[in-house]
Amino acid sequence: MKFRTRLLAAVLAAAATFASAVYAQDSVTVVSFGGDYQAAERQAMYNPAAKKLGITINEDSLTGIADVRLQVQSGRANWDIVELGRQYCMSAEADKLFEPLDFKLIPNAADLGKDGSGERWVLGPVYYSYVLAWNPKKYGDHPPQNWADFFDTKKFPGKRALYAQPRFMLELALLGDGVARKDIYPLDVTRALNKIRSIKDSISVFYTSLGQAVQLIKDGEVDMLVLTDGRADAAKADGANIDFTYNDGIIDGGCLAIPKGAPHKELAMKVINEFLDPDIQSNIPKFFHYGPVNPKAFENGRISADVAASLNSSPANISRQLVLGSAWWAANESKVQLDWDAMVQE
Repeated sequence: MKFRTRLLAAVLAAAATFASAVYAQDSVTVVSFGGDYQAAERQAMYNPAAKKLGITINEDSLTGIADVRLQVQSGRANWDIVELGRQYCMSAEADKLFEPLDFKLIPNAADLGKDGSGERWVLGPVYYSYVLAWNPKKYGDHPPQNWADFFDTKKFPGKRALYAQPRFMLELALLGDGVARKDIYPLDVTRALNKIRSIKDSISVFYTSLGQAVQLIKDGEVDMLVLTDGRADAAKADGANIDFTYNDGIIDGGCLAIPKGAPHKELAMKVINEFLDPDIQSNIPKFFHYGPVNPKAFENGRISADVAASLNSSPANISRQLVLGSAWWAANESKVQLDWDAMVQE
C-alpha cells in the first residue's frame, strides 16, 4: 500500500513537472511595424501580457499585408498575431487570410466600439488621429479650429499641405464642406474632391510622408496642414512652431489578427485579450503618444487627468472626432484612388 502511495505521488509529481515544462514553453510570435513603435508596444503591452499569462512573446516585423499573404499561401505560417491597418485587415479577411476570432476568448473586445461605417470590431491596439495643425506665429490668438477654417482662405490666408492619399483627406474635405459626422459615409467622393479643388491654389504640397509633413511646418513652408496627433505632439515638444486641435479630428486604429494556420491560434486570442485589458491599455501613454482603444483604460485611475486631456481617445476628445470608416475604404479605395490621382495632377 505504501509502495502504491509512493508510486502515485511520484507519477503526480512527474506529471506536474511535465505540465510546468510545457506551460513554460508556451509562446506566441507577435508581428508589428518595428522601430520605436514596436519598442514602445513591447514595454506597454507585450511584456505585461507575457508576465500575466506566464508565456514568452517572440517578435518579428513586417512591411505590409503582402508579408502575411506570403506566409499563409505558402502553408507555413509561423506568425501568431499580426498588426496591420484596419482596412488592410478587412481586405485580408475577404481573401480568407485570417483565422476567425472566438470572442469568448477575447471578452475585453466587448468594451470596444465600431468604426465610422458601423462595421466590425475595433481590435486596436491603439488609436491615432489625423488632426488640423498650424503655425501659431502665423495665426496668433485666432487660429483655425476646424476643417471649415482650413478651407476658408480669406479668413485664414496661408499655404496649406495635405497628405498625398485619399483616406482621411476626403473625410476632412466633407467635414469642411459642412457634412455632419453621422452623414459622412458612404463618402460623396465627387463633392470631397471638388472641395479640395476649390482651394488648390493654396495647397502648396501634397506630401508623401509624415516626416516630410513635420519638416514643412518646421521650415515654415506651410502655415497649416493635416498631421497625425503623435507627430504634431512630438514636433511641439521638440520646439517646433506648431499647435493642433482634436476638433474635427479623424481617428483610426490598427487591428490585431491571426494568420490562417498560425501555430498557436487559441493562445494568440488570449494574448490579444490581454493587449485589450484596461490595465495594460492604460500603460500606453507612458511609452508613446497614442490613445488606448479600450475606454475603460480611462476609468481605473492609472491615467491622470492632465495626460487624458492630451490623448485622442479620452472621452472628451474622442467625442469631437470622426471615427474613420475602414470598412468603406476596404471596399472602395482602389476605385477612389484613380479619381484622387487625377485631381492631384490637375
